[in-house]
Amino acid sequence: MQCADRPIILAGTTVFDTSTITDSKDEILLQRLQELFEQKKIFLEKDINLVDLSKQLGTNKTTLSWIINTYLHKNLPSILNEYRINEAVKLLTDKNNNRYKMEVISEMSGYHNRQAFHVAFKKETGLTPSDFRKLSQGKNLSEEV
Repeated sequence: MQCADRPIILAGTTVFDTSTITDSKDEILLQRLQELFEQKKIFLEKDINLVDLSKQLGTNKTTLSWIINTYLHKNLPSILNEYRINEAVKLLTDKNNNRYKMEVISEMSGYHNRQAFHVAFKKETGLTPSDFRKLSQGKNLSEEV
């Protein structure tokens, strides 16, 4: 299923062109940001915001926002959403999680509630989370889970 193979925006090698980084401080900040997302899974914290993230990185929100916008060509909410959707895709394609209701999957993915999760997931994948789960398990959309 193509959605399950979605690239994670900061996964593995960075997706930004490091040749455009002229300041080693920027590069270090981006590497530390990537670590927070990849290893510490900061995106799972429901209330994470630019201020909290900048404090964790030892910078200010203006600098962090500029770094994210300049080198990743996104804003923090977009990055958080992409990581959360990727996490939800992993959870929904794992048959061991079939017993979990969508409310639980949404919480495990870092969303505040099922409705926000549902809207974001459908916008990103074109499918509702329930339909995605059914398709990922080889079921017809008309079949019950």
